[in-house]
Amino acid sequence: MNNALDAAALAIGSWPGLSQDQLKAKAQQFFDANYSAADLGTVGKLDVNFSGDDIKITVSGTVPTTFMKLANVNSVDLGASTVVKKRERKIELVLVLDTTGSMAYSLAPTSKISALKSAAKKMVSTLFKGNSTSSDVKVGNGKTNGKDN
Repeated sequence: MNNALDAAALAIGSWPGLSQDQLKAKAQQFFDANYSAADLGTVGKLDVNFSGDDIKITVSGTVPTTFMKLANVNSVDLGASTVVKKRERKIELVLVLDTTGSMAYSLAPTSKISALKSAAKKMVSTLFKGNSTSSDVKVGNGKTNGKDN
C-alpha cells in the first residue's frame, strides 16, 4: 500500500499544468495501477490535500487475516500516508549516447542512431521548454579538449 501511495504521490508531484481535481484523479489512477486489492485487501479512495508545495496523500483499508481468524479476527484495518514537495529545481544533465557502428543498422525505416539523435533532441527541447538557453538546466556536451568522449 505504501509503495502504491508513494508512486501516486511522485507521479502527480512531477506533473505540470493540471488542476487539483485532475491531479487527484491521476493520483487515484496511479494508485489503482500499483495496488492489487485482490491480493492485498480493499482500500477506500485516496484523500489528496494540497498545501503550498506539499502534497499529502492518505488512504485506509482493510486486510483479511489468515492465522488471526483462529482468534475470530477476520480482518485488520490499516492506513498509509505520504507527503511530497512539489518544486522545480535546477538540474545538470549529462547524456552518454552509443554512437558505435552497431547503431547504424536497423530493420526499421530509420537507423537506430537517427532515432537516438531525435529522442535526445526532443528531450533537451522539452527540458529547455523550447528556449535556446535556461537558467534551470545545464546539459553537458561530452567533449573534452575538442574531442568527443
